[in-house]
Amino acid sequence: MRELHLQTVRAALTAVAIAATVGLWLATPSSEPADATALAIGIDANTTGNTSTFISTVNDCREVSLGSFFDVDVYVTGVTDLMAWETWLSFPESKLMVYSINVEKLLLRTGSDILNTSDPTPSNNPPLNGDNLFKLGAVDQAVINGGGVSGDGILATVTFWAVGSGQAQIGIGPVDISTPYGVIDVWDAIPWLKNSYGVKIGGDPYFTGPISNALIAINAPGSCADSDGDGRVDGADNCPSVSNPTQTNTDGDSLGDACDPDDDNDGVCDGSSSQPNGTPGTPPGGCSAGPDNCSTVSNSSQTNTDGDAQGDACDSDDDNDTVADTGDNCQFVANGPAQAGVPGVGNQTNSDDISVHAWGDALGDACDPDDDNDGFIDTTEQHIGTDQTDWCANTSTPNNEADDRWGADFDDNQVLSIGDFNSFIFPLRQDGSYSKFGHSIPDPQDPNLVRYDIDPNSSISIGDINAINPAVTASTARPPMFFGQPAFFASACP
Repeated sequence: MRELHLQTVRAALTAVAIAATVGLWLATPSSEPADATALAIGIDANTTGNTSTFISTVNDCREVSLGSFFDVDVYVTGVTDLMAWETWLSFPESKLMVYSINVEKLLLRTGSDILNTSDPTPSNNPPLNGDNLFKLGAVDQAVINGGGVSGDGILATVTFWAVGSGQAQIGIGPVDISTPYGVIDVWDAIPWLKNSYGVKIGGDPYFTGPISNALIAINAPGSCADSDGDGRVDGADNCPSVSNPTQTNTDGDSLGDACDPDDDNDGVCDGSSSQPNGTPGTPPGGCSAGPDNCSTVSNSSQTNTDGDAQGDACDSDDDNDTVADTGDNCQFVANGPAQAGVPGVGNQTNSDDISVHAWGDALGDACDPDDDNDGFIDTTEQHIGTDQTDWCANTSTPNNEADDRWGADFDDNQVLSIGDFNSFIFPLRQDGSYSKFGHSIPDPQDPNLVRYDIDPNSSISIGDINAINPAVTASTARPPMFFGQPAFFASACP
């Protein structure tokens, strides 16, 4: 079954409910059997050859005379275990009027108990933005679990009366009867299909699968013309001069992808020029030269971390490290299996994994500015010589400089205490002086002096001691351990 995009159910519905929100499809071949394998609903403009359980052909256009009565079928294909359904028919009330309906079709079987949930007359639906809305629906009250109908067939036959000349589209689409201009809410969003267990088929709260509309030409000869020969009549074809049987329209604007220079409407042309596909004119809003590295996903920035053919917006592995973004703890920095064996990079290493430590995070070391989440960023720890992947000294032996782990723990006893502040004065420096303040970094006479430069600059200063002073309210103070929580007299080894 061929498909057409649902574009003209109503002008307001097109902009608000269909194009921007739902992205439904409109399927309408003029002379082909319906595809029994695909779940879809739609309108056949000519019921000839159809039965309750068989769709002969699907016609998307029909010419009728003014004042005539004619039938259209609302059909479903590829359904499983169907028990109930509802939909709106949208049509211009100045041209068409519902005369009668019959919902005892596909659901009607031996033992069925069909409840017609349709509106009894069109007058029960006040006009909305120039279109009449008529609700159709039915439920088989006798169905038990697993006993619904499967396959293809006709949900309802609707008899229309042609009351005005011109083109009239009969559409199916989700609308909200409680507010103007088709704003959808979950309570009355239809169309929908339900199985025998009461579960929505093909989308919840409304059907989001392929949908077919039909065009009725009343005293309008030639309206069913198909200039590009793709089976889509010009009046309902989103590319009337370019063959596009599927009517694919990624961004839901007035142009199908086959003739839209900017399929995702992100301002970047799909091709290398502003007029790809050989189509004249420019898309709504225009577009700059491409090609677009994600032509089906809006990405005006064209960000492409790994420099492959796909931009990040549509690339499932942005850093090309063979780990999919959904499971990559460094989405934009390669740290997957291909990097195995590289210290701190390979195999998704995460020294402060939140699944292990409540105060940890979900970032891998390759992209985490603070691998051990001890409040001292990796570049600072590399500068002062502590371990950027470990927050806790292995022993509590004081002044074990070989076991430096946490930037605030100068005496290596695993606790921030007065001893760490005293370390700025004691023990004596190698040159025999007491105070470390004012000495430049690096110091050729005392290479270990850099250990105290935890607020990195050219010398040891009050800023360094304030960086571990919980009494100082500064961005570098309190000290910045475990999300900046005060750690004075708190163990550095939780």
